[in-house]
Amino acid sequence: MVVSMIARNRKRVRMLGCNPAFLEKLDWNSSDLSKFKYSLYLEDDFTHDNYNHLGDRFYEAVYSNTVNLFDNSCLKTLKKSKYNNYESFMIEELKDIKEKNFDELLQIQNEEWKPIILKEKKTEEEKLINIFNNL
Repeated sequence: MVVSMIARNRKRVRMLGCNPAFLEKLDWNSSDLSKFKYSLYLEDDFTHDNYNHLGDRFYEAVYSNTVNLFDNSCLKTLKKSKYNNYESFMIEELKDIKEKNFDELLQIQNEEWKPIILKEKKTEEEKLINIFNNL
């Protein structure tokens, strides 16, 4: 397992008795995330109850054709999101990954989630253009 996270949180992971290989900063020009089949989406307790949007890594994984897998503790966040059909992306233990069908999950991401993301991106870009045009 390789973990990508902000450096200041690594000490907390090690204090939990976990010592994974940490990935240094991802290089988006070389599509580092696309080298991985799966990305495990985790969040802190505060985020479970205070939803704003899914984290950046969710969107990065979708664009990189890396399948997002969600820890069961993220269920409340997913229910509040715009994305449906996430049940098959949930895991309780790392061994659950072996039971996942990568191609099937990737198809769901690309056919159901990516169009939502692209529409949202276009809407936000139009808002920004409008703001700047009215300055």
